[in-house]
Amino acid sequence: MIALFYSDVHTPKEKEKPYIIYSNNTYKMFWDVFISFLLLFVCFVIPLRLSLNMDNKTDENGTLLKGSELDDAGLNGWEITMYVCDGFFLIDLVASFFTTIEDREKMQEVADMKRIAKDYLSGWFWVDSLSIIPFDRII
Repeated sequence: MIALFYSDVHTPKEKEKPYIIYSNNTYKMFWDVFISFLLLFVCFVIPLRLSLNMDNKTDENGTLLKGSELDDAGLNGWEITMYVCDGFFLIDLVASFFTTIEDREKMQEVADMKRIAKDYLSGWFWVDSLSIIPFDRII
């Protein structure tokens, strides 16, 4: 999968590494747009589902299921869609460890894996990782 993101733009100061996703790569830009649309979809659908009580499951008689009965009910279409979205967000989380960052002081792209990981772990990683945990299934 990483080969899909291999950059077609050459960095002048260093030889490109095949396992690094360069920020200015065309495939990376398409991926970022896709993830942005997915994020907008999730930000629209979750409040809609919550406000309209679309997650309430009922049996064949229309009685609301509770507790352990919910576990036997299985997944509905919305839950599957949300898990697929979470899967894409997980792929994006992992890909972020391989995506170059910009050194604003030196005005160049940094492709050092340790520096990328340190930068990501000290920033958005925690927000990204918390956002893909299915708390509704855990609790």
